Amino acid sequence: MERSIKPALCGQRLECEILKHEELQAVFASAELGPLVPRDELQRLEDQYLTHKEGQVGGWLGSVLAEEQKRWQRGPEKVDHYWFSPLAVDTLQVVNRVVSEARSILSDQTKVQRFTAQLQPFLTSYRKALEDFARRKHDNSPAVMKANLVCIQQFRSFLEKEDFLSGDQKVGLESSVRALEDLGYNALTCPIHLEMKAHYRLLWSGPWLARAGWVLRGLLESLDKQLYRDSSAKGVLDGLLESLKKQLDRDSSAKGVLDGLLESLKKQLYRDSSAKGVLDGVLESLDKQLERQLYFTDLNPACRELLLGRLHEEFLVEYVRRMMMGKVIMRSKKEQEAAATLLCDHSNKIQAFFSEQGSSRVELHPLLPRISELLRLQDRKSLQLEVAVMATHYPDLRSCHVYALMSLKNKSAADIHIIIRSLKETRPQLPSTNHIAFFSRVPVKWNYKIKLHFFGIWKLELSVASVAADYCPL
Repeated sequence: MERSIKPALCGQRLECEILKHEELQAVFASAELGPLVPRDELQRLEDQYLTHKEGQVGGWLGSVLAEEQKRWQRGPEKVDHYWFSPLAVDTLQVVNRVVSEARSILSDQTKVQRFTAQLQPFLTSYRKALEDFARRKHDNSPAVMKANLVCIQQFRSFLEKEDFLSGDQKVGLESSVRALEDLGYNALTCPIHLEMKAHYRLLWSGPWLARAGWVLRGLLESLDKQLYRDSSAKGVLDGLLESLKKQLDRDSSAKGVLDGLLESLKKQLYRDSSAKGVLDGVLESLDKQLERQLYFTDLNPACRELLLGRLHEEFLVEYVRRMMMGKVIMRSKKEQEAAATLLCDHSNKIQAFFSEQGSSRVELHPLLPRISELLRLQDRKSLQLEVAVMATHYPDLRSCHVYALMSLKNKSAADIHIIIRSLKETRPQLPSTNHIAFFSRVPVKWNYKIKLHFFGIWKLELSVASVAADYCPL
């Protein structure tokens, strides 16, 4: 079919090119020339060509994905020391080749969008296949995900530079690529967060102001261990730590000093200097014996920077979430000012840590200092103004977040309600700024009784483990 359609379409195109020739324009200027192919016939041939080619493109893309799935079973290959997959290259070659051919043949250039529309079902199938592979937890899953992150980044670059996509197509494809990015990066960061879970529990809990320094230090060192881990050495390290745990369990005095033995590769630092010295000595000795290998060394540098940026943001989300759980209440001005100073110090340490690792998310740095300003201020009107300023930088800041932050300061329900009402009234007039979505990722769970006055009549008392529609989902 293609052999019969293309010559006629190419002939029509060739006619147009000939008539544009400079030397022939004068000759044919006064001539009444009809089209080489009648318009109705041309439309019929173009429709046949498009239908035939659409089927071909769909088949080719399906074959590319099937071959990629076979590579997942065999294991990806490395190119220049990084995991790599040719899926995106092969896919985009198919699309670009067909689009280029169609542009040289079709009279209506927008019709090539019928070919690019094939990318949407392809990316959907790709995501489902990758989800299924990740769910099965194969031994080579990390390598496969690292290889596919490179592909996903190539699809992202394609969408940013190509102009032959329609507006609706670009929106749909960008949504699919975002879903693929979330799938790939989460597959690599979630295991790290699981290892860090025991450390996270120490954030903003117990006598926080007294022990916050060593908790954060232990948390960052544990995260450093997760980033610099050697999988072959994991079993050896786990054995040593298990042995250490048994020794500490036998020593009741040491056990009383320790808050708990953490499950990750690096343990928290303890307030007891002797216990800290023993633990540091063991880990220092172990570090000398084990070759430290960066966990993401074999990930493409551009993807690695994005991954570390995500890890940076997820770390801060967990930090702020733990803060808003309300386990630590600062009742006096002195405690609030100390907490504000501590928050700025933690912000600098967290930023320095992730910058050293390779994160370029500098826009995350002002977050904790802005929260610290809320902790430092005492006057209600100043707090109203500062909350409004924060809302200009973080438009996804909701009433539940404001309530949780004000509860840290032991503010009365009446004061909190006034501050929240003020934010709701001023939010429509707040200027728009370049902002990031952060608080929408921070769920707030209310476990305490709240007394607020609504509409000046109703007194609402809530003892909830869920939130109203106006507030954040759990």
